[in-house]
Amino acid sequence: MSDSKDLNALAKELSVWRHNRLIYPGWLIAPYQTRDIIWRNTKRWLQIVVEAQDAWSPTELLLLHHEIIWRLRLCLQNVPIEIQDRIQQTLKDIEPDLFSGMSKSRPVFEELDIEKTLIEVSEMKEAWLFCAFQVLRNARISQSKRDFENWALKIQSLNTIDNDIVPAITYEQCLFSLAEANHEQTRLHLESWPENSKDPYWLARKASVHAELGNLSIAKNLTEKALDSLKRMQKQSPKVFWTLSREGWCLRLLWQINIAENFEYGGFKNERERELEAYRCSPSIELNNLIQKIGDRSLPSKPTVVTAGKPEFDYGSRSKTIGYSATTSYERLAPALNFLNAVEISGALIQAENVTFEKEEFFQSLQWIQDDFPQLWASLIFRFNGVGIGKKAITRTTLSKLSLEQTEQLFKTATQYVEQFFEDGESENIKIQDRRFFSIINMCDFTARISLRLGTEQRKWLFAVALKLANFAAMKDHPSGQELVSDLLRRSIPYFDADDIRPLLFDMANFPLSGDFSTRFNYVRWPEPYLFASRSLNNADWLPIKGLKNAINQLIKKAESHSIELRTNSILRLTYMNELRLLNEAENKKFADAVWRQQDDFNLPTLASNVYKSIVLSLPETEKDQASTGLLNLLEKAFVENRFEETQTEIDGELKKRLSLSGKDPDLLLQLLINLKWYCEKRKINNPPFFKPELTKRYLNSILRWWNNECDRFRRWLVRDMYQSDNLFERTDLVFDVLANCILVYGNINNREKKSISKMLTEMEELGIPMAKAIPVMAAIEPEEQTEFLDKLHFGLLSDIADNARRYCYACYTWESNAKQLKLDRLSGDVYSTLLNIVGGVIQPIAYELMGVMTNLVRENYYPKNDKEQKKLISAIERASKILAYDREDESICSRPINTDELPHLRRNFTRLIQVLIEKEYNTNRNIQDWIEAARNDPFVDVRSQFDEIFD
Repeated sequence: MSDSKDLNALAKELSVWRHNRLIYPGWLIAPYQTRDIIWRNTKRWLQIVVEAQDAWSPTELLLLHHEIIWRLRLCLQNVPIEIQDRIQQTLKDIEPDLFSGMSKSRPVFEELDIEKTLIEVSEMKEAWLFCAFQVLRNARISQSKRDFENWALKIQSLNTIDNDIVPAITYEQCLFSLAEANHEQTRLHLESWPENSKDPYWLARKASVHAELGNLSIAKNLTEKALDSLKRMQKQSPKVFWTLSREGWCLRLLWQINIAENFEYGGFKNERERELEAYRCSPSIELNNLIQKIGDRSLPSKPTVVTAGKPEFDYGSRSKTIGYSATTSYERLAPALNFLNAVEISGALIQAENVTFEKEEFFQSLQWIQDDFPQLWASLIFRFNGVGIGKKAITRTTLSKLSLEQTEQLFKTATQYVEQFFEDGESENIKIQDRRFFSIINMCDFTARISLRLGTEQRKWLFAVALKLANFAAMKDHPSGQELVSDLLRRSIPYFDADDIRPLLFDMANFPLSGDFSTRFNYVRWPEPYLFASRSLNNADWLPIKGLKNAINQLIKKAESHSIELRTNSILRLTYMNELRLLNEAENKKFADAVWRQQDDFNLPTLASNVYKSIVLSLPETEKDQASTGLLNLLEKAFVENRFEETQTEIDGELKKRLSLSGKDPDLLLQLLINLKWYCEKRKINNPPFFKPELTKRYLNSILRWWNNECDRFRRWLVRDMYQSDNLFERTDLVFDVLANCILVYGNINNREKKSISKMLTEMEELGIPMAKAIPVMAAIEPEEQTEFLDKLHFGLLSDIADNARRYCYACYTWESNAKQLKLDRLSGDVYSTLLNIVGGVIQPIAYELMGVMTNLVRENYYPKNDKEQKKLISAIERASKILAYDREDESICSRPINTDELPHLRRNFTRLIQVLIEKEYNTNRNIQDWIEAARNDPFVDVRSQFDEIFD
């Protein structure tokens, strides 16, 4: 706590601050040199300001609040949260006497060791109204509608001294409605905006609101009118900074409006702008300064200007520092807050029509403030949803800082915006180029993210929106629209239980199929709603559902279509519905007939080329083993396709070979073998027909031929385009997986073949290809060296290169799961200790993947079953539960900092690991059980994984 000397010093400083305010030249946005100096001489007092709240009288606090708010606003800073409530309480304490006939001046600071001071009633009223306006602004930022409306009425009723109070309140009302995305209410406020004001710049702020709503011609007229008024004032006093500063910002607003009208960017600076620079009234210099600070978080170099006039201005005390800043967020977030406050004060446009200004800086500012100022963040997200910042700027961490009531209010506001979009008669004809297209995409995405904290009814609303959007041509024909529809389904359907989803099954069956319409963007997968249904529904007992039988019959007819895409997607939907046991025996027979009526050269159902053939094993058959026979026909003829293409290109008059990547990555045959291995293991098929020794040797020869053909091409490409090599490594990783999981497990590989494999691996390693996944293969070929390979596996887990560490993580699973078939020793205690240290310490970048690996090792009974190792695992889980706790406060327990956006994903995999431990009857302790209970309230931990193995 500060002593009386500190409070005495602050009281004396108030007289300096008051003097500064009264002689302020009147810049709309003060020059950054001025702001910087005032901020340095203000922040040192913030702690004392906070402590004075309990020591000073209401009148003294009113004066203090007036001066500190004025200085913070000038510095484009926010009022400390620690004193916001006290400002409001002070206003309530002093209001009855101040506005009920008080006529005498009042003494202040009588108990402090300074010269007694009298404060006039008129000055107290001015201070009261100024502070009340800050309370109104706080209510607007927090979207507290009742408080906002009450304070707006109170200020208007008590104001008798300031003609600009009414337009100021109207501007705040417009900002409040914009933050609700309520454009209709914003227009009503604009209609009530008073015509005359002492400060012409209120017309410019009104113009900026009109421009944001798209009323560009009105905005232009209002801005020109404000400019005319300012120029008339300048004729009387040509070098008044008050008018020159406002003129500069009006000129910039006019420039923005012209760009939005013509959609042509041009330089802002003109001769008048250069003249204004000399008076430190240039908006370009101030904005560039703010933007530069956001970009590098450092003080920018000062531009050189010729100063034609420099006002007399005292910056305040430069005495010794007293106390320290009341909150560290000031310095850390200053660039973002400065930029956002400058936009609010100046009315500078962020978006108008299809034009966005300072988009990157605005997005970065939102990212900075989302944790410390979630209310301000939320209001700006709604207001500027068309900027396209919603998806990136919204995190679960931010939403978690809002109360449930606030979250529900956000959801309600967002849904009103979306519903208004659907009520518009032209909504179905929305064009991709239309700003509303991206606005609705961002708002729907925002709403979906909010729903993560809410319940089933909100998710049903998301599903209903997805159904509506799925019928809009623009949504079907643009990747952003397709991705949005997919996200809405992903954030709704997985959370439904049988009772919730039953009324939706008919709509899901009639959801548009991508084969029903054409899209220019085939690389984006159109969502399949049944894909997201929880696996727990597979055993549900379904009562008759009206219309569902007819929908199933329609899908069966589409499965007979000669349109390959329509046929494929109909078959996939019926397959997922069959998993839920929604088809009866007769429908299943019709489905089988439709599937096998059209066959390819291998006697397999004709399906789109981007669907892995392993899906046929899940389809109903018209004959026994029909799918297996067709797959064997395919496997006897298929081969590993080239990764590169060589074309003849004329270069400098000569025909030369040009190397380029093909689209065959990952290779269909290699991925099919992995899928078949997974399918057979899942169904416990001990001697799968797809991996007979003669077939397995054929796969190996196909891989060796592929490498002999492509080795030189790999070498040439890696030398030339190493930075594009990641997708090349997908192919080699897949080769290693097939060798370890299929060929070496099922094939009777002789010494000659082992040497061929070893030669290929050596050549790959010499080219710098990551070999982590090849370690189990090398150990199986050279079992006498497996200790050395175990050491490589062990140390590779600690790699600083994230992708390599992940490869070593998966290699551990491959080694342990195939150790018996490959005749390898089990993973050593050192390897398991490292695995448990990573899991227990939640050490990124591989903790997420490793939790999944440990889950599979435990589920499939590969993890050591002795008590000692099981106790070590439980101990690691307990350590991780503290790090991933939902109410965690002690960050010192983390060996490395965890990105807050990664926490939900880590918790999801961690929950799956604990659930498997419980299923396997591990002796979990109370702490772990408590963690699971807390996780039950986190819907994100139970999202269903998609069937990625179906597609290439």
